[in-house]
Amino acid sequence: MMETLKDNPPENGIRVNWAGEGEWKITLRVFRDMGLVFAAALFGIYFILVINTSSYFMPLLIMMAIPLTLSFQGCHGP
Repeated sequence: MMETLKDNPPENGIRVNWAGEGEWKITLRVFRDMGLVFAAALFGIYFILVINTSSYFMPLLIMMAIPLTLSFQGCHGP
């Protein structure tokens, strides 16, 4: 954008201010919301597993595999 303004400056009386902060704020908001939904989904999965197994420890043991699946998502090819 700055290169374009250097090549074609605006007319007199027009001022251009490029901050680029709006997109960053939207990105942070979206990732915050995705984190909250992910935490709610994990709690829901835990709750369903507690009901199915009638145990509080067994769902934790089963769910310990979830971080492994998240960490190895990008390790394999297409």
